[in-house]
Amino acid sequence: MKEINDFLTAEEAKKLASLKTKKFRDKYNQFLIEGEHLIYEAINSGYTDAIEYVVLRNNYNNDAFLENLEDYKILETGERNFDKISETNNPQGIAALIKKKYSNNETDTDIIVALDNINDPGNAGTIIRTSYWFGVSNVLLSTNSVDLYNSKTVRASQGAIFHLNIKEDADLNAELESFRLKGYEIVVTCLESTELEIYPVEKGKKYVIVFGNEANGVSDSIVKNKNFGKVSIKGFSECESINVAVSSGIILNHFRRKLS
Repeated sequence: MKEINDFLTAEEAKKLASLKTKKFRDKYNQFLIEGEHLIYEAINSGYTDAIEYVVLRNNYNNDAFLENLEDYKILETGERNFDKISETNNPQGIAALIKKKYSNNETDTDIIVALDNINDPGNAGTIIRTSYWFGVSNVLLSTNSVDLYNSKTVRASQGAIFHLNIKEDADLNAELESFRLKGYEIVVTCLESTELEIYPVEKGKKYVIVFGNEANGVSDSIVKNKNFGKVSIKGFSECESINVAVSSGIILNHFRRKLS
C-alpha cells in the first residue's frame, strides 16, 4: 500500500471545506476534486503538476488505485473531517487539492466552442465533456457564466476540464470578432435561423460555435451581428426549446461528421 505521508490538520480541513465557494477558490487559486475517476483524469492530463496533495478517508481501501499516486503527497483524515470537505452524497473517500492551471493557449483546431452566459454548472460541465468527445480543443467561457471550478461543473465534465484549453471570463464579442478575422466562421445557435441539416459546413474551414444562456439564448449583440452565421435544430413537437447541453451534442456531432 502507498505510504501515508501525514494526517490532515483541522486547519487544512477548514480550508478545503471553504473551497466549496467561489470566493475561496479564487482566494487560494485552488479547488477540490473528489473520486477516483476525476483524480485519474487529472493525473493523465496537463494538470499532473497541479495536484497539491491527495486526501484519503481512513477507511479507504482501494490499494490498486493508490498505485497511481506514487508521486503525490497523501494525507489521511477521519470520516467526520472528510464529510466536511466532501460535496457528494456517497463519497468514495478520496479527494485531491488542485491548483488552478490556466492553459489559455489556443491550439489550431477546426471547431471552437463558445459558451455565452451559461448559468447551470451541470450544463456547462456536460458541454465541456461533449466538446472533448468530439475533438474540440478550445472552449471560451464568457463573463457571467458559471464558475469553471464549481464542483458540479467539474463532476459533470467527467474530468474533461483537465484536457481542454478553456478561457474563462472571455469577452465573447471581442473574442468572436478576433477569431472571425483569423478566418473562423462564427456560427450562433438560435431560433429563427437556418436548420442544421442544410447549414453549409465545408471541409477545410474552421468554426466557432456559440451556445447561449438556458433561458434567454445567445446575447442579442452576438445574434444580431451580420457577419455571423446562425443555425437551429428542427423540432418535431410544440416543445418550446431543447436543453443547451443536449443541443451541443447534436450540433457538434453534425459539424464533426461534415468536417471529418
